[in-house]
Amino acid sequence: MKRNKHFLELFFDQSDRWPLWMPVLFGAGIGFYFSLSYEPQLKFGLGILAIVSVGCAVVRRHPFLFILLLALSTFFAGFVTAQIRTVAVNEPVLDKRIGPTTISGHVTVVEEQPKGVRITLERVRIGTLEAHKTPHTVRLKIRKSTKRYLPGDWIKTTAILMPPMAPVAPGAFDFQRHAFFKRLGGLGFTLGEPIILEREEKASTSPQILISQIRTEISSSIRKQVEGPVGAVIAALMTGDRGGINEKVMEDIRHSGLAHLLAISGLHIGLVSAFVFFTLRTIFASFPNLALRYPIKKWAALMAVLVALIYSFLVGATVPTQRAFIMVSIVFLAIVFDRQGVSLRTLSIAAFFVLFLQPESLISPSFQMSFAAVTALIATYERVGEWMIKRNIDQNPSYLVRLRTYFFGVALTTVIATLATTPFALYHFNSVALYGVFANLIAVPLMAFLVMPLIVLTWILIPLGAGFLLLPLLEAGVSAIVQVASYFSAYEGAVMLVKAPSTLFIFLITLGGLWVCLFKGRISLVGIPVVLIAILLFSNTVPPNLLIDETGQLKGIFLENENPRLSTLRKSKITSERWLERAGYEGKGAVWPTFGNKENNLLCDSQGCIFETRGTSVSFVNHPSAALEDCHAVHVLISSEPIRQACKVPKVVIDRFDLWREGAHALWIENENKIKVQTVAEHQGLRPWSSYAKRQ
Repeated sequence: MKRNKHFLELFFDQSDRWPLWMPVLFGAGIGFYFSLSYEPQLKFGLGILAIVSVGCAVVRRHPFLFILLLALSTFFAGFVTAQIRTVAVNEPVLDKRIGPTTISGHVTVVEEQPKGVRITLERVRIGTLEAHKTPHTVRLKIRKSTKRYLPGDWIKTTAILMPPMAPVAPGAFDFQRHAFFKRLGGLGFTLGEPIILEREEKASTSPQILISQIRTEISSSIRKQVEGPVGAVIAALMTGDRGGINEKVMEDIRHSGLAHLLAISGLHIGLVSAFVFFTLRTIFASFPNLALRYPIKKWAALMAVLVALIYSFLVGATVPTQRAFIMVSIVFLAIVFDRQGVSLRTLSIAAFFVLFLQPESLISPSFQMSFAAVTALIATYERVGEWMIKRNIDQNPSYLVRLRTYFFGVALTTVIATLATTPFALYHFNSVALYGVFANLIAVPLMAFLVMPLIVLTWILIPLGAGFLLLPLLEAGVSAIVQVASYFSAYEGAVMLVKAPSTLFIFLITLGGLWVCLFKGRISLVGIPVVLIAILLFSNTVPPNLLIDETGQLKGIFLENENPRLSTLRKSKITSERWLERAGYEGKGAVWPTFGNKENNLLCDSQGCIFETRGTSVSFVNHPSAALEDCHAVHVLISSEPIRQACKVPKVVIDRFDLWREGAHALWIENENKIKVQTVAEHQGLRPWSSYAKRQ
């Protein structure tokens, strides 16, 4: 009788899969660093890493202890890598609005947009601002542009600059952290046209500027040749510049589940390199003497890697692009060295490279969604890929069967990728496209067999002076994809909005999903209950009942089974839209009642509003005299003005000083004695990228 193995036996049977967890542990160390509410000293992380590493050497003859300490050393290696990266990119950031003032600098990026041009400047000089307070990089919007700006230009202009925007609510997207790692210390807009002081010739520019110039010129030329949204999408696919795509088309693409087609990643790099590989191999094979004497397959693989590298640089080398290039390189180099290419080991190496170079990418949606999709796909095809080939192709190799297998593969790939990325889409964007599977069944083959091959050929023809010869065909293919996006996004309920889930939800579902994908056999089933617990947490998500922005001018009331109500619909539109999205509400919300009118327990006059819910009275005041009166009558007092006198009766008091020091506030109210308050400053912690850390 066969004995059932217990958990530890099953776990040790999977020892060949343990190395796959190394990048997970490395990433866990990075995630732990970003989860802290304070900035740890670098010597602290280095000290622990050194101790654990020495411990590995000491216990190397004891397998269990060695594996345990190796796991800890990998964890702290990720932690220290994130610390070092933070120190390396730490540059001055503006702490207040500046301007109008004179700004000059070196243009490194030019992005054409539907309404104007956006430029990024480095080596900046800002009016009389001291050098040690001047940001490394600033980004400016030129609203009405009649000149043509190129990377490499030296410009001078008058502009208004502001610091990077703080999160609009606790737990919302942290643009300050994003800008910190981009070394972006200020954003603003010009007052009039900048003056071009000097234009660098291509021969004298750095490789980075040269590539940026080529991207800008190609993008601009495409938009002139193909007007409208189709031209902007072609430019995005060829250069990675999505700034010219208007909001309606971007919304259609997102709502139809086709946004991944614009994020240059594994699909694009894979299709480009595969097209080059198979085309060159076919050409080489047509010469028998060449094919019989030389390793033409390996030549084609090396050329595919080279083309993938060039394309990666031309489209901006974002995190998904880096990950895709590393994976493609490993796959084709495996062909060169006669090894297996596509595997979870390939993916783990790619993850290590990306996290080592840019540890902050771990918390970005692009990293999480791209690696989640590829991990799930490789794990799935490890289990069913061989069965699909034997059942459908080996037994009946007709073209009809091959075509059927291809479309089944596209459908399966789309379903698996959608399931893998949906939790991250819910966490970061509070939405999911419900018809993405059907849209991808049409759009992905168009991209694979028409659009990407034409893009490769167009890039080849550009140096020959015939770069736009194939644009009519390319326009037709991209136009079809845009129409597919428009068709599916027009369906009622194409996008499902949800309440913003907690960080614990995404942690558990990631852990459970990785357990299912990285292990094989019965032990992989242990991850399923973890995923189910995460889903249960998601279903019990409770958004805040009250939100107050950092100025105190915008307030929001969010109650179950009621439409959200905002104090104004005219100010702080970006903040109010994000609040509504995080509440899972599609619409603009309702505005507070006019003076003297009462609606749903909310009564307003010229000095503020009184609101009651769950036995708790809340006062929103905008005048000192009203604050003095309500200080003795309510449970929660929220004032857009400073409160200078003692106010002891309310359980919670939030005034202008609190909002300035701690940013936007969120309140959960169960009853008058159970009121939870969370602030942006508390959620960010005392970190270098937080503007509130400097005010504590």
